[in-house]
Amino acid sequence: MTGKVKFMDDRGVNPLVKEDKIFQAALDEFSCNNFESASLNSILKAIKMNKGSFYYRFYDKTDLYLSMIHKIGLDKLDFFMSHPMPLTDTSDFFGYLKQMSIMSLKYAHHEPRYSSFFRFYLSESESLKNLIISCFPDFGKDFLMNLIETGISNRQFDSKYSVEFIHTTVSIYLNNFDKLIEPEMDENELLNEVDQLIRFLKNGLS
Repeated sequence: MTGKVKFMDDRGVNPLVKEDKIFQAALDEFSCNNFESASLNSILKAIKMNKGSFYYRFYDKTDLYLSMIHKIGLDKLDFFMSHPMPLTDTSDFFGYLKQMSIMSLKYAHHEPRYSSFFRFYLSESESLKNLIISCFPDFGKDFLMNLIETGISNRQFDSKYSVEFIHTTVSIYLNNFDKLIEPEMDENELLNEVDQLIRFLKNGLS
């Protein structure tokens, strides 16, 4: 894995922004397979693109993967900008966590493949994760840890729990709570489920 991104080296625009069919094919493949198992040939076959055209746009499969992450980040930013959270006071940890959960649910419903891709990402090698962080430093910023530290300073957690325990517990919740959501649930049922889960965490950790 070289970790080089062609559009960054060329100071240009991510080709996946302009050519959605490549992005959709890549997302299909990487949301069903981890990085090593994903097939570049399958992606090219799906969009009927020859390798010469591909290598004109990207250095290799790693470049495509990194470019896809960049495009997902742009899409996520657009989604959150168009669906702003009503609560902006990060000093209320559990209130803010509830809003984050609701937004994450809406985002997952917006594009289920993103959630599937993220699950594969969590199981990727540390070398690949470090490569992503080196290309996109903001990807490594731990916003959740900052929220937890603020919550601790505001005495929203029981002092018997360590920062690491709280971080791990909340991370497990955020990465897996969608498993408790049934596809046929309406919006009110989703909100009630989130309320119940947040109360469970709050009563256990506060």
